[in-house]
Amino acid sequence: MNIDILMNFPIVIIVMLCIIIVLKRRGLNNSKNRTSDDSHKCINMSDYNNYIFMSNSTEDYLIKQINSFDFELNDEGARLEYKINDKGYIFIKCFEDITFYDYQNFATWLLGLESYDDKPDLTVAISLHKFDDRLSYYGILDNDSDGDKVIGVFNNGDRFSIYLPDCFHDNKNIKNEYNDLLIVGVKEYMNSLGVDIDYLIKDLESYSKYININ
Repeated sequence: MNIDILMNFPIVIIVMLCIIIVLKRRGLNNSKNRTSDDSHKCINMSDYNNYIFMSNSTEDYLIKQINSFDFELNDEGARLEYKINDKGYIFIKCFEDITFYDYQNFATWLLGLESYDDKPDLTVAISLHKFDDRLSYYGILDNDSDGDKVIGVFNNGDRFSIYLPDCFHDNKNIKNEYNDLLIVGVKEYMNSLGVDIDYLIKDLESYSKYININ
């Protein structure tokens, strides 16, 4: 074997080891980045029918809160459908092109302040997936937060949180994060409140009021 090759052999090994170390580090960094990316996802609103449930409130209160919320609208405006039953439940169907940001913030906006008359006891964002029921979910305000965080559960059991001030679509608007909500499933959660979600939807479709938003 050529003596020059033998003399340079250790250098070749060192160079190869350096290359391997660099590649491993890049792979580790990429893995970390993927983990960070995978902790957030985007909810495409067009895949869902989006509702809001309010308990123990009034129509006057609802209209006041709607009129004081700044929706992102196109030139044609939009309208919200709603139905009030004799138990004080208000069930709202949101317009098709409502943004995720507006939807989640509006659901918590409806809670109002403690000083407001007729403020509801609870509001629930209910999003029913049009094609895959496992991806339907419900969300409520996290009472342990400063009023800026929603927690919820998908029907498939995945738990999540939403940071309201920053839940724009471009920011990957929902975070995979454990929470203490015990009930999995939209129907099951609403049943725990004494409400049949299928009945609410059918009742809303049979007859509802609406308010135009411009």
